[in-house]
Amino acid sequence: MFELFWPAKCCDDLGVLFSVWLVASCVYSFARASKIKCILEKCDDLMSILTVPMFPRTVACMCAVAVIAYTCQRASNRFAEYEERIERYAVCFPMGVRKANARRVYTALVAAVYATVTVPANAYRIYLFCKLHEGWELIAFYVLLYGQNFVTCLSELRFLLYCFELFQHFQLINEEISAIKSKTIVANKYPLVLRSDEYRRAGNNVIGSATATKDDRGVPHRLKQYLLSKNIETLKVRHQFVSDAVRDLNELYDVQLGVTLFGLFLMTLFDIFDAISAAANDSAPPNRTKNSFLVHSWLTQYSFRFCVIVLTAHFTVKQASNSKTLITDVNHRFMDTHTKEELRLFLNELNTRSVQFTTFDFFNLNARLITSAIVAGTTYLVILLQFRI
Repeated sequence: MFELFWPAKCCDDLGVLFSVWLVASCVYSFARASKIKCILEKCDDLMSILTVPMFPRTVACMCAVAVIAYTCQRASNRFAEYEERIERYAVCFPMGVRKANARRVYTALVAAVYATVTVPANAYRIYLFCKLHEGWELIAFYVLLYGQNFVTCLSELRFLLYCFELFQHFQLINEEISAIKSKTIVANKYPLVLRSDEYRRAGNNVIGSATATKDDRGVPHRLKQYLLSKNIETLKVRHQFVSDAVRDLNELYDVQLGVTLFGLFLMTLFDIFDAISAAANDSAPPNRTKNSFLVHSWLTQYSFRFCVIVLTAHFTVKQASNSKTLITDVNHRFMDTHTKEELRLFLNELNTRSVQFTTFDFFNLNARLITSAIVAGTTYLVILLQFRI
């Protein structure tokens, strides 16, 4: 599924040429940004000279990092190894039709929103360039620029799909732990009834058979306790595997996510700064290729991309941490010694293993990062406006 968004073999001749061409286009965009942007916008002071070419240079850097990181990871087979491990795990512990459909819906929804917030605004601006006869070099520059932005979006989308798959694996583990918890509560609430001969003859579960089903009829009570403890041990191993997959995915996208999120933050900040500066400076001639629709579209695009990356990572980590709460609750129930020991080992594993998505080993991708970005952005915006005004 992920190969739909990138050349199938990144290490073959075509893939290498495509990657080299993309990086070369990023270098061109970075080098020509000052001259091209100053054709459209007034560059008469130091602040304008620094901020006006910032947008194409940021997009070029984001795309170059994404392409180089992807090419290097593909060349070392790290992506292939990661995908192979996840596929083997999915074969052993399938998620079922319901979760597969949920993943398709998530993929379609996120891809549709990405297309909605990027394609119309970019296509409209290219149309304005052609309509106003701004020159072929300028049009070619922006076509390359929007192509680089498109490649970066595909890289982000691939990360989101990987991340959502891990979210579903954690979710499935937690659902099975919740089933154990529910059956244990029933077993603790009605112990005498569940031990009665009439209840067992009716084909129902007995105490400690939290994972037992109708197929367990006639299975001795001690064997059911053993099966329960083995099931908890299996859940512990599964949680370890998915947690390791989070670490591996974070290593694959560590630098790339950091550059992308920083670039989105910068472009959002300076878009707001430009909009406020333009509104405050009525004497400046209007930019015929940049109107309020485009500015609001770009702000929506950058904000959505930043938030969806951070929140998807946040909810994946939160789903992993929910296992600790569930296991702690189950451990407080009355259960046999072997099951208690497995629960204790599971809790120790959860307490000693940290599941986090980070960038540059410094920023954690969680909901607090969004609020921190808003606070920092507001502070920097006030400082920039003081320089301009």
